[in-house]
Amino acid sequence: MTDPETTTTNPSAQTSQFPNDLPLVPLREAVVFPKLVVPLGVGREKSVAAINAAMNEEKHYIILAAQKDAEVDDVAPDQIYSVGTVAEIVRLRPQACL
Repeated sequence: MTDPETTTTNPSAQTSQFPNDLPLVPLREAVVFPKLVVPLGVGREKSVAAINAAMNEEKHYIILAAQKDAEVDDVAPDQIYSVGTVAEIVRLRPQACL
């Protein structure tokens, strides 16, 4: 499995219309705010699948939301905070696992 590093930027909600369904990436011990450009290391299978789903769309939008307990690997919906950020993937750099 690869461990892609994803760079995201937050699109302006005033000029963009977002799809109703977007892939979700739960973040461990991180919060992403609008207008930030941040590199994200993504390694969990479900997170990689969410990134791949976003990359298959015309606009590469995802939802980034912090999970409540960073120690949990397989998070359930009630273990993710209800407020997140819509982000656009602007560059994807796959990395091999060591």
